[in-house]
Amino acid sequence: MADKITIAVSKGRIFDEAIPLLAKIDVIPKEDPKKSRRLIIETNQSDIQILVIRATDVPTYVERGAAALGIAGKAVSYTHLRAHETEADIVCRLMVEKNKGGGGG
Repeated sequence: MADKITIAVSKGRIFDEAIPLLAKIDVIPKEDPKKSRRLIIETNQSDIQILVIRATDVPTYVERGAAALGIAGKAVSYTHLRAHETEADIVCRLMVEKNKGGGGG
């Protein structure tokens, strides 16, 4: 079997908001992270796991390759996310922001 896809999600409110979004793509945690002290939570998808960490750690886990993708709040600045080059290939990072107010800035 290939390596698992790890999704790093920040603890707290962001995690609570991310779980319904992940459920829409049929990625559902096998256990309640609020009742578990595990950092890695298996999902109903055998090749996907969720890593529950501090928001400020999410970009580092993604940057260093410990997670394939990360979900964090706006307190984690886009400056934490950066592309870097490895000997094997170039790794690209993407950040998508949601503007609740609909205004600029």
